[in-house]
Amino acid sequence: SYSIMDDPHVSTIKVNHKCCGRLAADFMKYGLRGKQGKILVFCGNNSIYSNHIYADAFETEMKKLGHEICRVEGFGRAEISEEAVRYLDQGGIDGVFICNARNTYSVCRILEDRNTDKDVLVVGTDLYQELGRFFENGILDAVICQYQWEQGEVAVQKMQDYLSRGIRDQEDEVISPVLLLKSNYACFLKEE
Repeated sequence: SYSIMDDPHVSTIKVNHKCCGRLAADFMKYGLRGKQGKILVFCGNNSIYSNHIYADAFETEMKKLGHEICRVEGFGRAEISEEAVRYLDQGGIDGVFICNARNTYSVCRILEDRNTDKDVLVVGTDLYQELGRFFENGILDAVICQYQWEQGEVAVQKMQDYLSRGIRDQEDEVISPVLLLKSNYACFLKEE
């Protein structure tokens, strides 16, 4: 008899993490306009495949331009705050890149609480209502939108098709990322 354990893979829905990293690097390169300061990268957990690929793609591009990368691992404010403050206190940080949604909010709060100079270019990941104020007050310059809601909707539909109708020959789906700025982020927010 057949068991789901015989073939647990139905399909994969994800964003192209290398493309996300390169997109963030392109914007960072444009925004820094030749500055050669340090870039603070909040990579989440480097042992998580998506975090690792995303951060590495960004760092590879920025190192080609001669930037020094300061990497911080961890999820959420409690895990990243001490190291973030240490790097910020040292100075010389021209850019901040954040590889996941949870840390995007946490880093924006740290920068807001510290009243950090708005000359630091900040690029986060994913979009949700709580980030609006950081766009509006100039802390957050851009986010890489990975269509997290759409990924979830497609995944639920594929699982429903698989479980209710036995459709197993579903193809993997790779979603292209989009760069969101203050001028267009509101167009991408889901109504609650």
